[in-house]
Amino acid sequence: MTLQEALAEFDERDIEQRAIALIWKAEVERASQRLNEALRIYNETAPLFDEVTDHSLAAHFHHGFANVLKDLRAAENREHYADRALMEYAAASFHFEQAGHTRYQACVENNIGSLFGIIGKFEDAHEHLDRAQMLMTRLKDNVHLGQVDETRARVLLAEGRTVEAEKTARAAVRRLEKGDELSLLAEALTTHGIALVRLDHSDQARAALERAIAVAEQVGDFESAGVSALTIIEVLGANLSNEEVSATIDHVGVLLEKTQEPATLRRLATAFRSLFLSRAVPAPPDWDMFSFKDAVCSYEARLIRLALKQTGGKVTAAARLLGFRHHQNLIAIINSRHKDLLETRSKVRKRRKHLMNHPTRKKKQPIDE
Repeated sequence: MTLQEALAEFDERDIEQRAIALIWKAEVERASQRLNEALRIYNETAPLFDEVTDHSLAAHFHHGFANVLKDLRAAENREHYADRALMEYAAASFHFEQAGHTRYQACVENNIGSLFGIIGKFEDAHEHLDRAQMLMTRLKDNVHLGQVDETRARVLLAEGRTVEAEKTARAAVRRLEKGDELSLLAEALTTHGIALVRLDHSDQARAALERAIAVAEQVGDFESAGVSALTIIEVLGANLSNEEVSATIDHVGVLLEKTQEPATLRRLATAFRSLFLSRAVPAPPDWDMFSFKDAVCSYEARLIRLALKQTGGKVTAAARLLGFRHHQNLIAIINSRHKDLLETRSKVRKRRKHLMNHPTRKKKQPIDE
């Protein structure tokens, strides 16, 4: 609202002020996960930058635009957004270089390398990461050199070069341990944990991932902590006891309670469905007292409760998270098998009964002339 009021005060001659306000407005929309609205603002603002001569301002515009496109690619699984994001990142890198902002330029090169790695263009990814590494080395910025190492480790994992990825992730952790960017350290620990799992070092992997959770929680980065906990379920679920799985699921639910990140929500749904379908049903010592139906029903209730908590009691959103095609299927399950979960649903607005369902439907009266 404040930004909108500011925009109303500017006239057409206040080009740079309007440009700054529009960039911030788009960033507010991005932070609120209204990505398509952010994209609309950036598209409408683009012609304004034909008249902007400030390289720093232009760089921030292109960088923000690229981040929205990257997020949309992940949220909507539309690959053409990746090409547009790469173009905007390239423009941002150029303008940061012209403005003399070497550290920002290096960060953009790191982002370009990351996105190339995600779409499988590994040679291009390493080329841009080499450039980012060179710039950060010139600045003697060990913290962000660690961030570049972590990005490269993820690219190496995507390539299947696991041994190199583990060494690179370990180097990233060592660099970041010497700084105070604990969120970056948590990301590096998570990547290192994944590499260790692929090398069959399960105990070391679990230690790295649990440390990632603790480090992220220490600085209040619950999203990062939740992703690390979710990674434990994804890559180490088969090695955990039923009690450990249950505790980890509950922890993930608390940490990611407020997440709106579409990619994270999809990972949650996939991980929980996989657990539900493949996890061995816990068997008590006395098989005479064991009920397979009750055990499955109990686990089903736990997953539904977690999904409802995750979505604030919204059944439609919870059904989508659990992989149901129609939310009515979830409603039927709750009503028939888990009536104790009814209280966790958000309040449903009362709707007028359809006339076709009314037992004594009145005939339509003629309209008076």
